[in-house]
Formats: sequence, structure tokens, C-alpha cells
Amino acid sequence: TPMSWPANLRTMLAGTNLGAAVDEEREQLEGQFAAMMPKLQAAHPELFSEHFTLENFLWAHGMWFSRRYPTAMASFDKDKDYSWQRRAEEDLEEESDGEGALVPFMDFTNHLSGTKIVWRASAEKITFISSEGVEGGAEVFNNYGDKSNEDLMLIHGFALLDNIHDTYGLWLTVQVSDQPPGG
Repeated sequence: TPMSWPANLRTMLAGTNLGAAVDEEREQLEGQFAAMMPKLQAAHPELFSEHFTLENFLWAHGMWFSRRYPTAMASFDKDKDYSWQRRAEEDLEEESDGEGALVPFMDFTNHLSGTKIVWRASAEKITFISSEGVEGGAEVFNNYGDKSNEDLMLIHGFALLDNIHDTYGLWLTVQVSDQPPGG
């Protein structure tokens, strides 16, 4: 994701909404790293060596952030009757709690807008079901939701050509006055 890009690449985002979001997220991550690493290195120097750099921390965050699924898919604290389901066309924002669950091998699936897929989780297993059918030997796609290129780049590190869900946030300044117009 752009948070771990070298400075010369991040400067290309300057003046954009994505650039502002990347700068804000990176500043938070740099603060977290600066606050926790000295404590971790003091408590466990054998585990937290000089290899635990800010660059590695940013890379690890990007790997987790871009590959995580909703925490609802994790069954570690659920009873045996637990069940959860989400269709690709449903809004995922409500389920994003800032944590997430990594699902081995499912993070290898690429995004394709419009793909009809259902994510299901129980205490026993996680399944991804395509309602479109998949030919033998064909790529199985996931659907990350109807996201703008700005969101896709910030979260997953890529953008789509001719993205039908693309948007651009426009910031306007409005001057408020007690005077009537033309007065």
C-alpha cells in the first residue's frame, strides 16, 4: 500500500485526497512505531532486533491491512453454532472494526468488480461460494466491494482502469457573511 512506498513515489500523490489520507495514516503508524518499539526492544531484545525497522513495520501493516477480512469470519471465540454470511454486493464498511482476520490462501484471490461471491463463516470452516460458476482451470475472483480507485489504492495498493465506482472528493470552502448578497 502507499504507506510503505518510498518518499519519491509518495510525492506523486501530493495535493490529492489520496496523498492526504496516506500522509495521515503514515503519521499515525510512525507514531505507533516510535511509541512501542523502544518498549518492546527493552523488554525483549532477543526478539526485537535492528531488523524491526519502520520500513518493515509499514510493510507488515500493508500486508495485514490489504489482506484482512471482517473479524466476523474468525471463529476463535465463537460457540459451535456460530454462523455469519456476507454477499459481495453488501456494504462491508459496517463490518470493518479495525481488526480483521487473515484467511490463508483466500488472500491470493484477485478483485473483479461485479463478481457474485458469498463469504460464509462458522465455528468449523470458512467458505467462499461463487454463484456464477467457474470453469476448470479459470481464475477464481473475489469482490472487495464497490470501491473507488482512491479506496482500492489506499487499502489494497492497486487501482482499476475505467473503474465504474470511481469517485473524487471535492473540498469546497464557503465564506459565510452576515451581509446579503451584493450588499
